[in-house]
Amino acid sequence: MRMRLYDATTVRLKSSLTTWRLSVLQRLTAVDVVTLLYVAVATAAVLAFSGYDHASWDLLLTAHVLLVTLVLLAPLARQAGPFGRFLGDWYPMLLLGALYAEVGVLNVDLGYQHDHVIQRLELWVFGSQLSYRWIREMPNPLLSWLLHSCYLAYYAILYASPLGLWFSGRRDAARHLGDSWGAAFPSSHVAAAVVAALCALRYWRPLGLLLTPLTVGLVLSVVYGQFHYAVDAVAGLIVACAVLASQYIYASQPGAVATPLPGRELETGPA
Repeated sequence: MRMRLYDATTVRLKSSLTTWRLSVLQRLTAVDVVTLLYVAVATAAVLAFSGYDHASWDLLLTAHVLLVTLVLLAPLARQAGPFGRFLGDWYPMLLLGALYAEVGVLNVDLGYQHDHVIQRLELWVFGSQLSYRWIREMPNPLLSWLLHSCYLAYYAILYASPLGLWFSGRRDAARHLGDSWGAAFPSSHVAAAVVAALCALRYWRPLGLLLTPLTVGLVLSVVYGQFHYAVDAVAGLIVACAVLASQYIYASQPGAVATPLPGRELETGPA
């Protein structure tokens, strides 16, 4: 009797795991996979670099566990109507501020910086400290006002691109938007804004044309305003190009046709 009970429990457990795998794991999207990879890398960084600062160590790991739970629930949310579908696709953007703040916490725990290395690289690439000299050699109030306004438009660019595509009916295009890992070197401001603007240009030209001048101004502003070294901005552009190239390569790969989620046939709008 005990063996039969054990066998029945094992069968039910295997059946539950199979159902969960089919309903959740096979419906993970690219953004889910990338988010899980980010959590894995960030968790490794926390364990490797938190040192004796366990006050932040346990809080960060708790946040990572909650984020993994959220990722695993996302496929189910996408089947729960329009609002659930929106949350299932947009949760990384909604958590962007918290994820960005985590980079600062890790940097503080790590306890060292690489400014001297980057300054030498700046000198080697440009022949001088461009980020130091530019604003001092061109102290123009109007130019400063314009470029700093573009810098402040960073989050507007970041959200306007996918939101504009989403609400205009280009939801598959909004799901293809990528971001890029970065902070000071390479510049995450440059990398993320360029990816957002160029994706908007690709999928909805009017929106892209609106965001492009702001993005160009932002790229210049990070150097003029001394928020980044010039090599930070150049490296950010390289990362953005790599992200966009990976999208083209991924899109060109033949793959199986995905089974549409319930209710997806109701979504309309330009392709």
